[in-house]
Amino acid sequence: PWGSASRDPHTFYILLLPLLLAPPLRADPITVGGGGDALQDAINSAKDGDTLLVEPGIYDPIYCPSIALTIQSTDGAADTIIDGNGTDRCATLSAYATLTGFTLRNGNASGGGGAYGDFTLNDCILTNNKASNYGGGAFGCILNNCTLTKNTTYGYGGGAYGGTLNNCTLTGNTAGAHGGGVEDCTLNGCTLAGNDAPLGGGAYHNTLNNCILTNNMATLYDGGGAHSSTLNNCLLAGNTAGRNGGGAYYGDLNNCTVTGNTASYYGGGTYYNSTLNNCIIWGNTSLDGDGVRSNYFGGMFTCTCTAPLPGDGGDDDGDDGGGNIDDNPMFVNAAGGNYRLHADSPCVNAGTNDLVVGTLDLDGNPRIYGGVRVDMGCYEYQGAASAGGGYAVTKITVGDPSGGDRPVTLQFAHGGTLPASVSVTVWYNLSAAPSAPLPPPPADIGGGKAEVTVNVPAAEKKAFFRIE
Repeated sequence: PWGSASRDPHTFYILLLPLLLAPPLRADPITVGGGGDALQDAINSAKDGDTLLVEPGIYDPIYCPSIALTIQSTDGAADTIIDGNGTDRCATLSAYATLTGFTLRNGNASGGGGAYGDFTLNDCILTNNKASNYGGGAFGCILNNCTLTKNTTYGYGGGAYGGTLNNCTLTGNTAGAHGGGVEDCTLNGCTLAGNDAPLGGGAYHNTLNNCILTNNMATLYDGGGAHSSTLNNCLLAGNTAGRNGGGAYYGDLNNCTVTGNTASYYGGGTYYNSTLNNCIIWGNTSLDGDGVRSNYFGGMFTCTCTAPLPGDGGDDDGDDGGGNIDDNPMFVNAAGGNYRLHADSPCVNAGTNDLVVGTLDLDGNPRIYGGVRVDMGCYEYQGAASAGGGYAVTKITVGDPSGGDRPVTLQFAHGGTLPASVSVTVWYNLSAAPSAPLPPPPADIGGGKAEVTVNVPAAEKKAFFRIE
């Protein structure tokens, strides 16, 4: 009830609480165009909760640290640019603001040359920004589906410092101290490639979940891929360290694959006081030429595939936590950059479930698939549970009848590379011959999976399929 009468017939009261709790009315979106200072002028006139729709153009830096705004381009980042002109930060916004579909370029500040603050950036490009201290591209931001490239800092975190990055790509960023790609961040589903710093070429002091780190470089010291970081379900390949730890230096690695990395001194794969659980550390190089030092130098190993096997805990040969193997992990195609596991890999079902972090592998497939134990490495084998091969159906979609047929789509796992010879056969009666014509060849859809659509006559009540 909005109103109630008191015992005095001449008075009544109105209960205002529901009005106080009602959400504020939002104005219609405000369209902004023309470039230059037009966007800042619109921000100056905006009210809390407004939405600004920004047309293509090159805009001056923007500043709004106090109110909630949604600022969204109409045509995407390629055509909607905020330019710092080498003298100013591109964007400083409040924690309640969202910036979507912009390029932030040529920014310059002591921290966060491209963007600064706790606000959220979606589908943005941050490029050629510079910071004298922290975060060449961004400082303290939440970045979703963004690209950070060719940003620099004289200090820490060439691409980003102190934020959260989801499904972002960081390439060609540079830091003068450490953290060429990122520092003090949490990253989920990101790719870091070709970043560099004297220490921690890709990442320094971060948590990385389901990320790919390739071709990053610690130009002078340690940690080509990552330094002092926690990595879960990550791939580290082709990274280089000027001194130690080509893949990773001093960190916790869970279900990671570390391969093809190089260190000038010790630990081509990993170095010193690292904890490695359910990992593959294989095919790395240290230029000192010692066998132990090629894949690792020290560390605690549990259910990890590496060679030689960890020993008695000496300075170089590591601690054996149990369950380690030194057999070739049998990647599908290491030379081609495919580090998924072959059906016959000894790493399949060879890890320990007690040390699993997260429910999905690097491809987004479920962990502990088709068996009772997790695999070693960043990719969970998605084929048959046995080592003998086969294909495991992961999804069946039955469509509505059309033109007398009912489409049935089968999605199945093939373990990394779809053989050209794979085929699907269909029966409607197992005592009779297979149906004709044959279904089309399956199509690879990525992530170690393929699918095929079979048009089943609507009159059929059962269908039997064989994938071979």
